Amino acid sequence: RIVKRLSVKVSAPRIMCPCSCSTINVSQGLGVDLNMGVFQQPDMGKLIEFNTSCAPVFTQRAGVVALQNTADITPRVVQHLKACRDTLVPLLQAVQGVQLAPAKGGMYAFFRLEGHPDAVATAKRLVAEAGLGLAPGEAFAPQAAGWLRWCFASEDLSRLEQGVARLASWLSRNKSSSG
Repeated sequence: RIVKRLSVKVSAPRIMCPCSCSTINVSQGLGVDLNMGVFQQPDMGKLIEFNTSCAPVFTQRAGVVALQNTADITPRVVQHLKACRDTLVPLLQAVQGVQLAPAKGGMYAFFRLEGHPDAVATAKRLVAEAGLGLAPGEAFAPQAAGWLRWCFASEDLSRLEQGVARLASWLSRNKSSSG
């Protein structure tokens, strides 16, 4: 194993973020790097929410097993995601002020909230005030500005029901905002 260490001297408050990057052992090729990223604190939220990299070895091995057993796993996953979607979508559609773009596949629901055009500010408020973690559409494309993304891949369908109840309650207390 080869390990690289990076020591950085900084004057402003910053967060050091270690990331252990591993390659899948292909024949005799082995490689491990230890990388340190230096981020100013305001960027850390974006890093955590929107950046996925450096899958650990156990995750890579799980991926290999999943690929080897696709015929067994995929139908169950698809069936469960459909059940999640079919639970969440009608509940969201029943909430006054929600405009939903139903998905035919995947594990995300995109929707807008009437009177809440700033999805970034709304997502932050929903986390703080309702305990509901949704992603703002701007994180995915400029065309998605004003939309929120809800990941409905949940092991427990009742959590989706609880989430919609939190959203509806929050909306009843916050009819609209200027952004």
